[in-house]
Amino acid sequence: MKKIVYLFLIFSFFLVGCKTRTVDESQFVKNDFLNVNDLSLFIGDEFTLVSPYDSEIDTKLIYYTSSDSNIASVSEDGLIVAKNIGEAKITAKTTNFLIDYVNINVFATPYIDLYEPSSSVIKGKKIQLEYDTNIANIDLDNIKWESSDTSIATIDQNGLLNPLETGNVVITLSFKGVSRLVSSSIDINIYNEEDVYFTEGLKFSFNDYLGGYQVSGYNGTDSNVIIPKYYLNGKVLKIGNDAFANCDFLISVTIPDSVTIIDDFAFYNCLSLVSINIPDSVTSIGRCAIYNCASLTSIIIPNSVKTMGSQAIDFYRPDVTGSIIIYCEATKRPNGCALDWTTCFVVWGYVEDDRLF
Repeated sequence: MKKIVYLFLIFSFFLVGCKTRTVDESQFVKNDFLNVNDLSLFIGDEFTLVSPYDSEIDTKLIYYTSSDSNIASVSEDGLIVAKNIGEAKITAKTTNFLIDYVNINVFATPYIDLYEPSSSVIKGKKIQLEYDTNIANIDLDNIKWESSDTSIATIDQNGLLNPLETGNVVITLSFKGVSRLVSSSIDINIYNEEDVYFTEGLKFSFNDYLGGYQVSGYNGTDSNVIIPKYYLNGKVLKIGNDAFANCDFLISVTIPDSVTIIDDFAFYNCLSLVSINIPDSVTSIGRCAIYNCASLTSIIIPNSVKTMGSQAIDFYRPDVTGSIIIYCEATKRPNGCALDWTTCFVVWGYVEDDRLF
């Protein structure tokens, strides 16, 4: 007899369910039998509704509907899937005429974009990291900052980076949503201060081919220029075309041992230049790279230089022709050097401090 009554109740509820559009919901008794009342989800999130009163309500006899399944759908098992931005209401009804609601707010797919530092990161100098996100009113309890190596750098829960040692570290920012983890990571190189210091006014650009930075120009006023070994998060590998051309007040330039190329016309017509070092990292000096530098009396070309363009290092004035002495560590002209790379006096096989004067 109990089985018959039970089947009758199910059948009755099925008939009522088929006519939910005409049945007055006042026939149902409001009862908070679901595990949530309000739910914020991102597009693509999923959440399963459950009843905490399993002893009182048979979950198999709960029937779910959505006010807008294009925004949030719900399965017969109570699985909510967030589909589009907007609001929807999930209604749950039981066979014994209890009813409960869940208000759903669906937001855009979340992202976190952790920004690269705007300047080089220096050992011992803390720096605040910044990020962008579309997550409104982000809960700091759900934010997590992590360092891949806390012996190199630590980071607190506000994104303040403490660089302890030189080296490379990966910093990750993550946010735990309802059913997903959103994260963003960046590689950070930490340098000694002397390796990143540079004269104000130097301009840099990233060279995709070399995979590092190049000096692209100078609009400063200092006559003694120091070029850094590192800029932002990469090495300075090249002094670009025309970088210091016609800079007639330039007196000295310090080039780091990260630079491999001094490009065409890099120091063209720097009339006041008296001191420039070519580190043994340089392999190529371009056409007219150090040309018509009237105040330059000598220069050392390391053995690492394998190619030099036409008139790469030269100074032409009829009254003082040959006033520059070029000291080459190579014993003879490398095959990659143009025949007319210079008309100045050259000392081959130069050894340090073995100068003519």
